[in-house]
Amino acid sequence: MRAAQKLYIHPELSDSEVWATDAYNRSGKTRLAAVVAVFWTSVLSTVAVCQFMGYLDVRALQTNPWFSAIL
Repeated sequence: MRAAQKLYIHPELSDSEVWATDAYNRSGKTRLAAVVAVFWTSVLSTVAVCQFMGYLDVRALQTNPWFSAIL
């Protein structure tokens, strides 16, 4: 596994940042990407559940002029 870690070359991150062994060794970019991914997944999950339960109607939002300007 050590040999594979040294072979990976990233243009902006060092191998220690890419192959972090613990949460304290990660770079700010890696942590930000993880936080954004978790946040985006939770937003999409919430929208999907609300739409499934009938609390949110995406088709009605698309006909609203304010939301259609954003979308």
